[in-house]
Amino acid sequence: MALDGGMDIGILKGKVCIHHGAVFQLQILDLRLDSFTVYSVLIHKGEDPVQARAAVKWMADMDLVDDRKTAEQVVARCVSKGYGISRAKQALFEKQIPKEFWEDALADYPDQTEEITSFLLSRLRGDNDPKAVRKVIDALMRRGHSF
Repeated sequence: MALDGGMDIGILKGKVCIHHGAVFQLQILDLRLDSFTVYSVLIHKGEDPVQARAAVKWMADMDLVDDRKTAEQVVARCVSKGYGISRAKQALFEKQIPKEFWEDALADYPDQTEEITSFLLSRLRGDNDPKAVRKVIDALMRRGHSF
């Protein structure tokens, strides 16, 4: 298949190959790729930005790049690590997932009360020293939990 500017894209045995002077191969795994990562890799490898955008669009049309699935994976990883919703939003921002996918990915974010309680119990262990309490609260804030 040829895209604008003569860039050929084909799927060969689980790999996406983009030919434009040199061959760039991107291994397709079970994980979904996000469009920003693919675009960044293409630019880093020397592709023209217009052609890189065209390649990302083609991959999205072929369902090889899916920002919605990536957002869900990022949020699921944050939940498994016990992060709060603020830290999950930060992870989505860092991954440069478009904000249009954030609401759906964060819609079913579970209540973190049990995780917060177990974290507090494991860190404080009956210590009511104000300095120790402040350290634990700071750790909770870094994990994305609101105060």
